[in-house]
Amino acid sequence: MSKRHPHKPLEGDNIPAVKQWLTANGFLWLRIPNTRVSISQGKLRHVPIDPNQVGAPDLVAWENDYRLEMLAGPPAFSMCYAIEVKAWNGVQSYGQIEWEKKAKRYGIKYIVVRSVEELQEKINAAY
Repeated sequence: MSKRHPHKPLEGDNIPAVKQWLTANGFLWLRIPNTRVSISQGKLRHVPIDPNQVGAPDLVAWENDYRLEMLAGPPAFSMCYAIEVKAWNGVQSYGQIEWEKKAKRYGIKYIVVRSVEELQEKINAAY
């Protein structure tokens, strides 16, 4: 569990900020709910919704590159990003690392971000 730092966001803080940035910048995105909360013996546990999708990213986003649209009309292809959002000190789990490998085999840009600024840098670097 992440320790709370007074100036650094947790994953729960980052996800809404990333969604807002994606929307403001013309991305089509969807949030992937990977777990549900279960109570077992009086304790909260996060249980995978689908065991086959353990490690799936928090968000999948498609970019409509308006620069190309001005020249050639609507694109037949959109860049797809699998976005794993982390707290300022978060690291990928084994399942997430395995999912990243699968995504890359399909040509999906997989990025791990800990802030909106890092998201913007990594998307700009994908070109």
